[in-house]
Amino acid sequence: MATLSLAACSTDLAVTNPNNADITRALARPSDVENLLAGGFNQVVNNTTGGSNDNLNNSFQVMSHENYTGLANFNMGPRAGLPRTPILNFPNNPGSASVSNDFNGLSRLARSTTIALERLGTTGFTLGTPAQDLRARAYGRFILGLALGNLALAYDSAAVVVPGGEAVPALVSYDSVMKAAIKQLDDALADASNTAAAGAGGFPLPASWLNLSTGSVSADLFQRIIRSYRARFRAEVARTPAERQAVNWGQVISDAQNGITADLNISMNPATGWTQAWVVQHYTGTNWHVMTPMIIGMADSTGAQYQAWLNQPLLNRQPFLIRTPDRRFPAGNDRAAQQASSNGGGQGAVLPTGVYFRNRVIANDGAAADGTWGFSWYDHGRFQAFQNAARIGTFPHMVMP
Repeated sequence: MATLSLAACSTDLAVTNPNNADITRALARPSDVENLLAGGFNQVVNNTTGGSNDNLNNSFQVMSHENYTGLANFNMGPRAGLPRTPILNFPNNPGSASVSNDFNGLSRLARSTTIALERLGTTGFTLGTPAQDLRARAYGRFILGLALGNLALAYDSAAVVVPGGEAVPALVSYDSVMKAAIKQLDDALADASNTAAAGAGGFPLPASWLNLSTGSVSADLFQRIIRSYRARFRAEVARTPAERQAVNWGQVISDAQNGITADLNISMNPATGWTQAWVVQHYTGTNWHVMTPMIIGMADSTGAQYQAWLNQPLLNRQPFLIRTPDRRFPAGNDRAAQQASSNGGGQGAVLPTGVYFRNRVIANDGAAADGTWGFSWYDHGRFQAFQNAARIGTFPHMVMP
């Protein structure tokens, strides 16, 4: 009896733990694969400009002078400074969260999209119809292209994760990552252009996949979106004069001319996961946002004010009134008149249609009125109504030139 009991106890129990990660089980059903792919564009938005304030978007805005603030939050102050300071890259540096946010998110998106595409390509697996399979593959390749393309634009290197590739690929330079991104966009365009994709279950794309204000996306519009992205990626990846010289501008122009014909606007609602988080801080006040004369000063058409401003030592530059026929600026020959043209110029005031910049009321100049090159009397208020509506409404994603 004792011997039999010991023998029985020596047999291991084979128990499946349903909490362990299992790709095959997680993507067992066609709906699992399609749902994983469908959320891809939302992840592109959330991992670049939309989902968090602690990302590269805020750094890029101050580096390009689309915004100015001296606050260190979200790594903005260090990136806004002139002369430029080195971008630190050691572990746990003060800007590590911002720098790693997009890299981690887009890399995860590339991996999850690749897994879904590989499952879709499994022999005998189908979402339902050949057209539905083609539509999903075109969309998946498009998302993979956007993930890799944005990585190539922002970082010096990344891993090229694609169907059939290495499980743990080595990091390669940004130009190689962009080549892989363009290849995915090429393949997505080929799938979307396939007449078989118009069959049962095929195009248009469901409205929720891109969440554009126009609703569902036809095969033609989807192809145009792919071309517009391809034009942007080819043009924007160039970082040096030599690289810009090497760009095939004929391809860029052809894609741009055959790309979107109207602005692409996303229907935003934070409750459904579609958001532009930076807008919250942007409209908090002048400590967070000021339009620096470094860029908008060029619009002044009254004389040599901008040149005189540039000629001053960096820390001695003072704000000046910008008068211009450009209707994006408030009209008026003094600050009070321009404030009137800015619907009063108060914080939270919605600007008249077509006006992008407000001349703020003096009481709101705040601590940002420090007399340095970053300060002006102007704020960017184009999206004030969007902010006032709790960021529910349409927001431009890609606009016509």
